[in-house]
Amino acid sequence: MSTTEVPTGAMIVDPSVAFPQVDGVTRRIDEAVREGVWFDARGLADRLFGDDQYANMLLVGAAYQTGALRLPASAIERAIELNGAAVAAQHPGVPARAAGGRRSQRVRTPRARAGVSRGPGARALRVTRNWRGWSASGRRTSSPTQNQVYADRYVADVERVRAAEAAAVPGSTELAEAIARNLYKLMAYKDEYEVARLAINPKLGGQIEEQFGAGARYSWKLHPPILRALGMRRKVTLGRWFTPAFLLLRKMRGLRGTRWDVFGYAPVRRLERELIAEYREVLGELLASLTPASHRRAIEIAGLPDMVRGYEEVKSASIADYRHRLRTLVAQR
Repeated sequence: MSTTEVPTGAMIVDPSVAFPQVDGVTRRIDEAVREGVWFDARGLADRLFGDDQYANMLLVGAAYQTGALRLPASAIERAIELNGAAVAAQHPGVPARAAGGRRSQRVRTPRARAGVSRGPGARALRVTRNWRGWSASGRRTSSPTQNQVYADRYVADVERVRAAEAAAVPGSTELAEAIARNLYKLMAYKDEYEVARLAINPKLGGQIEEQFGAGARYSWKLHPPILRALGMRRKVTLGRWFTPAFLLLRKMRGLRGTRWDVFGYAPVRRLERELIAEYREVLGELLASLTPASHRRAIEIAGLPDMVRGYEEVKSASIADYRHRLRTLVAQR
């Protein structure tokens, strides 16, 4: 069984709904079954194949290898072939004679690499990226998002939090991790420049060809605020012919937030920039009064930007909820 955390519908609607504790869920299931095999199927699929879409096949492979799925390996392999999608990539998930006799990736192999555990009271290894991982990731992705100065500012903020937390609560990096995740989320908002950067990512074309074959045609469906303001109520469909415009927009990303940023005058873009400044201001207040007693509350406040979801009106409404919750928690300190 997979320990992957996948948001439910309730979590999408209400960001305050949290995931249940994995240990509690697995313990209750272990008590009701003879033997449980646990691993993060989605995370393991992404590490092994570079795509979490293979998670279900890894679960099928684990079920076969533990004897829970009483089918011959040839039947599973034949089903993969009949499906016709990414046949070679999926074969390593089960004993694969049809893929040239490659040795099966048995459950014991993922256990060492991705935290598989089994038996009564089994515990799934949950790997959390620490502040160093988030900081490095933020530097890499914030730089193409805007420029190196933007990325360096992000890293400097995270480092400042890490140093303050180490002094106030030695051994803990929870606050630094929370700040790293949520400041990155606010800084990497998806405006027109960011959408253009993502649209022309070379990996996208490669993934489409790998999944659907060479020559596969695809298009983008977009509904930017500037068109909405002009009265257009539906998304526009843009084909590959629009790639030069995306390239131009990507080169213009350095204009973000300046007076030359024609997209930045939209109300939602103003809000997005305000959130970054507000969060940094709150960050300064948290660090100025950080103690072991206030540490947990600081982590909760640092994680509030996760409440900000959606686009346009939906995002504006979630920002209002976020600001209300922020004022409430700050007032309680």
